[in-house]
Amino acid sequence: MVPNPFESNMYSGKALINVMSYDRELLFGVGAAQKSLMKHYSYDVEHPLTFQQQMETECQKERYSLTLVNGPSDKQSAKAYIANVDVNNDNTISQYLTFSGNDKNNLMTIKLAGVVAVCYCAMVSPQDECESSSFWIFGGLMTIQGPEGGRSFIFPTNVVVKFDLKGWGFSPNDKIRIIPATSACSDNNNDPNSYTGFKVRCPAVDGNGCRQAALTESIDTNVLTASDAGVYIERVDIGQTSSVLTFSDPISTHLTNDPEFGQDIITIDLDRIMVNGKSMTNALLTPTERHEANRLAGLYEFQDTFTKAAIETYQVGHRVMAQADSRQMLIPTGWTSTEAFPFTISPFSFVDTQGHWIRRNKLDSNEEIKGTETASNLKLCWGIWTNGAPKFYHEAGTVNFEDPPPMAEATVSLSTKMQEAVAPIIIAFKTTAGRSEYASPTGQTMLMLRFMDVSTKLEPFFYSTEQGIRGVYAMPDYQEVTKDQQKQHVCGKIFTEFWSSHSEGFPMPVGCYYSQKLSDLPTTGGSIFFREIYITFGERNGLRENTEYHIVLNAEIQFFNMGDQLVDIYAMCAGFTGCSRPYQVFEKGTATASRATEIGATAAEPQFSLTDGFLIQRGDPLDGVLNLSNLNILQD
Repeated sequence: MVPNPFESNMYSGKALINVMSYDRELLFGVGAAQKSLMKHYSYDVEHPLTFQQQMETECQKERYSLTLVNGPSDKQSAKAYIANVDVNNDNTISQYLTFSGNDKNNLMTIKLAGVVAVCYCAMVSPQDECESSSFWIFGGLMTIQGPEGGRSFIFPTNVVVKFDLKGWGFSPNDKIRIIPATSACSDNNNDPNSYTGFKVRCPAVDGNGCRQAALTESIDTNVLTASDAGVYIERVDIGQTSSVLTFSDPISTHLTNDPEFGQDIITIDLDRIMVNGKSMTNALLTPTERHEANRLAGLYEFQDTFTKAAIETYQVGHRVMAQADSRQMLIPTGWTSTEAFPFTISPFSFVDTQGHWIRRNKLDSNEEIKGTETASNLKLCWGIWTNGAPKFYHEAGTVNFEDPPPMAEATVSLSTKMQEAVAPIIIAFKTTAGRSEYASPTGQTMLMLRFMDVSTKLEPFFYSTEQGIRGVYAMPDYQEVTKDQQKQHVCGKIFTEFWSSHSEGFPMPVGCYYSQKLSDLPTTGGSIFFREIYITFGERNGLRENTEYHIVLNAEIQFFNMGDQLVDIYAMCAGFTGCSRPYQVFEKGTATASRATEIGATAAEPQFSLTDGFLIQRGDPLDGVLNLSNLNILQD
């Protein structure tokens, strides 16, 4: 009779446990050559047929970890977490072995996210010690969900940003929360109050969003899925120690092995897997077939009394490795034909030939967060959504919101001061001497121009065609060119001239783009609408330090006084990478009006300039009055 892999073993007496780090702690080698257990044996490439024996050899080293486990972290403390089926009768049999001490009231905590290996010894001496190291058995692997921790986020104020995290076991419903520096993620039963000096749901149109954070603010997160990428698993070619997944389209742009995050880890949706042509809901599916589907999914069901219904699962996942074919990825899991699970060709397929997958080692938020005030050493908590509420369990890192350093100079000069006129303006600024950040980026950089009030002060115009007539027109309120759509010709539609004091001139943009007309949710009064225009520069071809720049474009001149803030200028990184940190702003210029505007004369109300539009010549030097009775046009 084939044993049911879901039926729990029967236990009696005592047992000890040891939890080892599989892919997190560096247990082998010295210095820069240190490796995790997984990397030491290349288990990220394949699981050899001797995997169980090799892992038991590691278990038999009885290597406990103080940094990994709060509980059985050495031989002595492991005794307090001994499993004892019945303290009064060693012959009592049970399906469950609870490692919580004789009184079954001690709880252990794994302090580091990652995959762990569970070892146990069922031959225990009267002194509650394993009778021989050779009795240690490898029980299996399990993913401890959570972020790696230790990240440091330094974001500029008033720039919309996002978070990204490295970790294990991430899920689509995970949450993050920014909390004050003096708080802890465990406060208030793992539901601490949020820091509120930032906005969420930014940017916003018509003031419907970009609101101040609430005390209970939980930030939504994303993990990459097959549906997001539009790429699915079509076939599984199995080997004894590893297997190859073939995808519907090139996958190497979505699943990678990058220097920061390492090999991507995926799980495969169990309900899409078919074994020998049978789906997970097929009444003819055997327990063994279902168990092998679990192995392919990287999601394992806890042993218990077998039922056809769904059983609670835990993750292990698969580390994927790119192949020469861009549609293929290798996973370190193989299958051997056995009496219990015989096959001659791959027994696995997928519903509608579409295997769905989820990447589990990367988590990010939407680009929607905008710091509104400076703050240091805030904490970023990671948590899960459970029973209709968030619970935060781990500190992912620290968050700092900083005002960018100021530019040396920034002004907006006008070619006319008449209100409601559409005319060229000059945005002039000078970068600060000695600002090394301009030379250090390895990626693209950009200049962001934020027109602070396009409703009542200054609104940028562009060249366009309306009703067959080409001219200078207002940008439609809801029209935008996104970053992915940026082109050089967009620069030509908006800007009429670039100038630089540098000997090499103004750097050639690789593209320009612009936002819709935006407005944060007003806290008091009405909304202030603003618009952002971006100029992107290629790698190593951006702005320079200690240099003057002039940018000319058309705009509608409205009402403002000399010195009013009109445009914020951000010289910054263009992407999430390529600078010393994401969203790095080298400098910010606050461009103010070089002069005030005035109401223009009309046919019904002609007028001279209010300040210097009319001057009487040859008047009395004392009172300025000219006596016309004493003069005629022929007099000197």
